[in-house]
Amino acid sequence: MFRKIISILLCFVILFISTTGCNKDKVTTNVNNNKTPQIKERKKYTLETKNQPTRDSISVTYTVPNYNAKVKPYKIKSDLSNIVNVNQFGKFTRKQKALLCKNGFVVTPRKSEQLFHIYEYNEYSSIPSFITTDSVLQTYHVFYGHTLRKLEKEIFLKDLEALTKSMLMKSAYLYNKVNSPYVKKLLEKNITYFTVAYMLLDKNDFPKDAPTESIELAKKEIQLIEKHEGVNKSVLFPYQLDYSQYKPRGHYTRTDELKRYFKVMMWYGQAPFPLYVMKNDETVKSKDQTVQALLMTYSMFLVNYKTDDIKLWENIYDITNFYVGSSDDLNIYQYKDILIKVFGKNPDINDFEDDNKLNEVYEEAKKLPEPKIKNKFVGYTIPVGKQFRFMGQRYTPDAEVLQRLCEPLKRPIPSAIDVMGVLGSKRALDIQTNINKVPDYWERYAESFNKLKDEFEELEESKWQSNMYYGWLWTLKGLLKEFNEGYPSFMTNVAWQDKSLITSMSSWAELKHDTVLYGKQSGAECGGFDEPPTTSGYVEPNIDVYNKLLWLTKYSKENLKHRNILSESTKENIGYFEDLLKFLIKCSVKELNNENLTEIENERIRTYGGWLESLTLTFIEDGLSHWYEITSDADKNMACIADIHTSKELYLEAGVGPAYEIYVVVPVGDKLQLNRGAVFNYNEFISPKRLTDEEWQQMIKDDKVPEQEILKWIDSFFVNQPIKNPNESTSRW
Repeated sequence: MFRKIISILLCFVILFISTTGCNKDKVTTNVNNNKTPQIKERKKYTLETKNQPTRDSISVTYTVPNYNAKVKPYKIKSDLSNIVNVNQFGKFTRKQKALLCKNGFVVTPRKSEQLFHIYEYNEYSSIPSFITTDSVLQTYHVFYGHTLRKLEKEIFLKDLEALTKSMLMKSAYLYNKVNSPYVKKLLEKNITYFTVAYMLLDKNDFPKDAPTESIELAKKEIQLIEKHEGVNKSVLFPYQLDYSQYKPRGHYTRTDELKRYFKVMMWYGQAPFPLYVMKNDETVKSKDQTVQALLMTYSMFLVNYKTDDIKLWENIYDITNFYVGSSDDLNIYQYKDILIKVFGKNPDINDFEDDNKLNEVYEEAKKLPEPKIKNKFVGYTIPVGKQFRFMGQRYTPDAEVLQRLCEPLKRPIPSAIDVMGVLGSKRALDIQTNINKVPDYWERYAESFNKLKDEFEELEESKWQSNMYYGWLWTLKGLLKEFNEGYPSFMTNVAWQDKSLITSMSSWAELKHDTVLYGKQSGAECGGFDEPPTTSGYVEPNIDVYNKLLWLTKYSKENLKHRNILSESTKENIGYFEDLLKFLIKCSVKELNNENLTEIENERIRTYGGWLESLTLTFIEDGLSHWYEITSDADKNMACIADIHTSKELYLEAGVGPAYEIYVVVPVGDKLQLNRGAVFNYNEFISPKRLTDEEWQQMIKDDKVPEQEILKWIDSFFVNQPIKNPNESTSRW
């Protein structure tokens, strides 16, 4: 059902097939004379923009519901005696009581593998639930990650195999036709480049006319990739590569097919063909790699009798562009334009060695944009400037924030707190300035931060609604605002800002986990049968988050459908999620208007854990009925992790741990009631290696989670001591 792929709406070239040889003196591209195919433009491509050749997205209207926040403020007695159901719970410590009294809520640890388990505990123990934004953000993460994984397994891997084989065959064909020794040498390097990818795909049917040296060099390059030990001198390139990036992580550890896909896409996304390199502390032209990129571009637009390579490339690029974003580096289309402008529509690749022509190439390349994410490596020869990549890693706005808010030696390691500050959290800047004391060791932090924040505030809403990645970040912005009079008292204090900051960083960590392959990285040095309880459920009334997430869900559905990659079952499951979000918005509006929830609404909240479990199961795989049917232990556990920044051979890890509990004093009518919900457990620390989910989950089981000084401010709402409810049964889990 997924194999009906995109009919691409392009503004570029259309290429036709031809099957026979070439002129004695040069490789030509003349379709009419039955020689090697001609590069022929369909429409002019605009060099002034970096917009990528992708299918237009379907817009979805965003509307804000009308409501007035008019909840009266309330106070909690120090002994909790004015909470009507406090006896439902176990004994609170002195500090837990103090935070409940001061803030109206407290968060405590619990090693639950899923957020919905806590809601199912509530149902089976007749504890009133507090529905959190964390729980629905977690559900969207499951939808996002598993639909992307399904596309990779069922579509992208096959296209990647066909594309790689075709590019290898074409490079070998041209190698045996070209006359120029210089161009021939670089075609041999391209053969090696695509042989590396082909071998990583576990293929061995190499072109018979390919030079044997290419296979031997590829094997040596693959040894470095498989060891993934860090920065090393490349066998193929005259500079270093960060081979630690080739360690499969995120969801790519789950199957051998996904591991192969990860390694090849990392090779295509990370291995650079720069226009300039540093040599003896001097910037010089990288002529060989520039010609290699031109030869790849030329090869891409030659259509052979089996494959249309540009279509295969676009099949992968267009959909991942919608999920993550466009390449931060120069691509096939930009080099195609230069190639045609300098060498003509009927180029002779022997002329690619002509220095005068190459000077023209460099002049044209000056018009192209610089990458926004430039690693600030010291002492390495890894190219960081303007460069071509075969399928480059993507620009993401949060990676730009991390990149620009780090400084070698002074502040080589940034933080997710920086990202949330730039996205709108005033509390984040306060934490970094007055608690973590960042300006003490980097005096330009505030200046750099404020400049970035101003730039992001100028982004139009259409930009935040331009793909799924931007939309996810836009949704998180709803967690970063301050709540004032009219909202429940537990939301109107600094502690709630801190809790919401943790929620936003946790959801962001899941986004980074799901896109660990594609996003360009910064660097520097259902219920039981008991009688329903008399207490009421309560929904965290953050309408902005639910409403933006509802928009994002609809937007995702319509655009996946537009690309012919939305199955009927996934479409149906998304519909259920939309209904859930609409329900939470409705309940939130009623709560802010001081209206009581109905018995039916309370019943839906009581069985909320079952809703979440069912949605999670259906998003993971069609046909699953029970949690134990999931075959991957890593998938059963919500704990996940992603390396988000590199500093030499240290890696900043952002991850989510087991679910924590939140106890919240909520107003129900003229009474105060204590409800329990599930929240994220955010982790951020420096690791000597890039971690997989499996390694992270084992660290949690072994109680080896590192100390995290940067998060010491969570003491405003967190007490690291669980509350044992004597009436609670956990035997079902």
